[in-house]
Amino acid sequence: MPLPAATRMVLAAVMALVSARAAPAQTPLPPDPLAPVHSMGNPPLWKPFVGAHGSIDNDGRLDAGGAYLGVFKDLLPSIVGIGVAGELYAGADRDRPGIQGGARFVFEFRPIGFKYGWDYDARRGKTDKM
Repeated sequence: MPLPAATRMVLAAVMALVSARAAPAQTPLPPDPLAPVHSMGNPPLWKPFVGAHGSIDNDGRLDAGGAYLGVFKDLLPSIVGIGVAGELYAGADRDRPGIQGGARFVFEFRPIGFKYGWDYDARRGKTDKM
């Protein structure tokens, strides 16, 4: 004669509890006093970055491209994402012959991608706010 569904559920729950109770836990090993401790250390104070960019016109031809490199320094704890950055950049544009380059110094609020600072254009020899 089959057991009712409620009885089968109670028996299954009791069996699960009994088997879980019977399973031994892992016993921790005592620490080795001679084992070296490896630290991950602190994040770097100056964080380097590099990048490249390019654009293609409607005809599929390369229109412009360039690259940049720089360093970022946190002003507050790293998780906040507020700091200063300096970068150098160079690029070329099909409409303007030659290489354009310059330098930037910016204050950054990385969580929302906001930057404010100065851009020095080496070709024009002029500094602009950005």
